[in-house]
Amino acid sequence: MKRLLIILVLLCVTIPFANAAPLDIATVKAPEINCVFDTDCTITVTDTTDAITLPGGSGSGFLQSHTLPVGEPGTPAAGLYGYEYRIDLRQISGILDIPCVTSLQFDVGPIVSLDYDNDGATEKVFVVTQGGLGTIAPTSINQTGNTITFAFSPAVCAGSYSGGGDNSFFFGLTSQYPPRHVTATLQSSPGNHMLNLAARAPAYPLFMETLVVWHAWPERIRSILEQRADEYQIELVGFASEDELEEALRDPSAKPDLILGPDTLSDALIKAGLVNAYCLPDGCEECFSDNPPRWCLYANGDFSYNRNIDFQFAGLCEPKQCPPCLSDNPPHWCQFAQLDHEQAPDIFQAGFARFVEDQVLPVGTPIWWEADLVLADPTWFLERELAMPGSLGDIVDLQQEYPDLVYIDPAFDPTPTPMRHFIDALKGNPSPQPSKAGLLVVEAEQFRALTKEVGPLFLFPLADYQPQPSVQGVYVNPHSEHRAQALAIADLLASPNMQVELFGAAGYMPTHGEAWVNVADEVLVDLSQPLLPGVLGILPEIDIHDFIERPPFTAPAFGSDACGLAAAELYTRLTDFVGANDFDRIRAEFSSQQFARICRAHLTRLAFGDDHCAERAESIFAMTLMEWRGTTGAVYRAAEAARAELAACRG
Repeated sequence: MKRLLIILVLLCVTIPFANAAPLDIATVKAPEINCVFDTDCTITVTDTTDAITLPGGSGSGFLQSHTLPVGEPGTPAAGLYGYEYRIDLRQISGILDIPCVTSLQFDVGPIVSLDYDNDGATEKVFVVTQGGLGTIAPTSINQTGNTITFAFSPAVCAGSYSGGGDNSFFFGLTSQYPPRHVTATLQSSPGNHMLNLAARAPAYPLFMETLVVWHAWPERIRSILEQRADEYQIELVGFASEDELEEALRDPSAKPDLILGPDTLSDALIKAGLVNAYCLPDGCEECFSDNPPRWCLYANGDFSYNRNIDFQFAGLCEPKQCPPCLSDNPPHWCQFAQLDHEQAPDIFQAGFARFVEDQVLPVGTPIWWEADLVLADPTWFLERELAMPGSLGDIVDLQQEYPDLVYIDPAFDPTPTPMRHFIDALKGNPSPQPSKAGLLVVEAEQFRALTKEVGPLFLFPLADYQPQPSVQGVYVNPHSEHRAQALAIADLLASPNMQVELFGAAGYMPTHGEAWVNVADEVLVDLSQPLLPGVLGILPEIDIHDFIERPPFTAPAFGSDACGLAAAELYTRLTDFVGANDFDRIRAEFSSQQFARICRAHLTRLAFGDDHCAERAESIFAMTLMEWRGTTGAVYRAAEAARAELAACRG
């Protein structure tokens, strides 16, 4: 009954899309505004003008439309289209009732909000008030349905002599849609005359329909979704839980255009016919046009479009070498483990990907990820001269002797997995403060806060548990009557801006590579680097007893290969400071062993060869990876440096 009530209430809500809505305006400088669209902040625009003649004036002015190139990868407007406009009346003159432009109106469709002025908030439109042409800005900007209106008060007026008229600042917006020719309506005074002019604006679908979106998002982020509903003409149907959402989707009459849910839902949705590969069965005809929609790259199997290179797993281990892939119910990513590294989905995309004949295609788009983590403070074990437990069962046994062993986040509520049985086994035991515990069981979004309270924490290997990210995403119903529009809205709901906003509101980890780079500080990168080998089940083990018995200040052996030598250098750097103690050395050993293992996995995948040039390339890779350790994209930088060395050596 609760689910039914939620649906009925939401279905009775009228989305206020057709009401006039004032838009947030950012004032910006040129050429800095270019950096929103271009990595080197240099843009070559496509210019369109149409002449303006006004009653009561002599001479002519013009309306100028700037179409910006599609936003480059790595910019806030990546894959999006920018539009700028300016009204120039400098060459129009009048004698008595000097004519003026009071408003400009044309159709734009949905506008993408971006943080144009780097103030941490997003805006719909921007005005270039410094560094460019013009002296007059729009005083208000409103959108009614698909139509935007720029109002000027004071107006943009002709002059008393030729060359003395007004000239507006450039004002602009961003859209997911490429440009087309439109008719803009300019209103002038006195007399409220209307003049139709040629302009360029987004080629949004001319007849946008209301899309129905089903979801079970937590209450704390529903307001973000509701805001998008207002912007993109969405009717939301909310469910109290993912179980209720899945139950409702089993109804044959269920016909949502979009479904927001976890990657674990994909098999059931495919079976029910509510999901299939994006560009099947009709091949996405829109993608063969001169200006294909932004979503076409991903829809046609180009996973680099929103890939997170810090979580690319393909080639890092043979399926039979990854412990999770040997289980009775292996993770979905196992089937992609041996694909080409450049073509395969990342660990988040994998849950939304399927083989279609010989091609891997998406059936959904990831938005954020969570993971149940068991984190260790090695110093707790060092102080007690205890070996770190090797399994969840060992932790339960050790808890009997050491009640302060495990801290469990009160909000932690895993699904039925080995972790669920583990939590149940520890019920009733007092939970110490995080700073007093040796092990902490938490969700990934708590990691940053805990490290501020406790200090460095490590994801460590357990024989019977490897963390597996739970990924939330968006699915498109292939039977939607508005599939192209649904694909466009799905792309917006999974955009980097949306993901960054969700991270700021609730700590949900972004999946999109660009969003991850924007939010991943040193603490989160420290989490990501062991998380991937942890998911694959190839984390190194640290023997506390061996550390204790080793002669003081004796460095561990990491191996004589390129990765081992780089790991030894890393260990030296992590311990080469005044006051380094056993606690620092155990942490350094853990980090260096982890580095060596993941470095070797990547070198196996890269396969530079076995000649002296390959040896040099491997050394360059290992040392570059070590130098960039703790930053996003470290593996990519190291691989590029190694390939350059290999080419120079063999060239």
